Amino acid sequence: MVYDFKRESINVNETVRIELLFFDDFEIDGYIAQLSDSERQRVGKFLLPKRKREFIATRLLKNELFGSDSVIAYRENGAPFLEKGPAISISHAPNVAGIAFSEDVPVGFDLEPVREKVHRIKEKFLHRSEYTNFDPTSTADLIKLWSSKEALFKLAGREGVVFAEDLCLVPLSENRLKGNFRVDNQWYTTEIAIFTREDLIITVNTNDVQRTKSDF
Repeated sequence: MVYDFKRESINVNETVRIELLFFDDFEIDGYIAQLSDSERQRVGKFLLPKRKREFIATRLLKNELFGSDSVIAYRENGAPFLEKGPAISISHAPNVAGIAFSEDVPVGFDLEPVREKVHRIKEKFLHRSEYTNFDPTSTADLIKLWSSKEALFKLAGREGVVFAEDLCLVPLSENRLKGNFRVDNQWYTTEIAIFTREDLIITVNTNDVQRTKSDF
């Protein structure tokens, strides 16, 4: 069991759940023994302590949720998945690791700290329609859009996706967006839920992905 970390559960709906693990700059060597042999080999390849802590925290959380025998593997595009278990999506932010999972639908999930520097890159990820559907001068709006697009990016498969052209968000309510993404000239849609924890934005899809005839 993990005793030195703060856990939080978010039951998004009956289909999707998020588990968060908040941590400080813990002593890495104190937790290596809780990893499998392959996980210890993988974490040993990371140079930065920050990256090691993220990896360890994610595996500790995975052990709590799915058991120490569960294995996180990676597809060719880098997307993580459980060899046996529900669909998962993993994300990190400073001093927090998270896993979203579902037995029923694919999951795209992101954690994003609120940072003013998002204004510097907004031209790279805002779709033309989002300049009028949202406030491009608002840090809060931009972070929610950026995080939601990271979640959509994971659902889209991570290959050949141009954020400003192939990902498009439409407001439904303050914390709900319609998320659209294009793969091979076909548009798909899902709904994105947004949660806020102090200076952290959390986004995840709430339902399955459907084909749509919309052209954005």
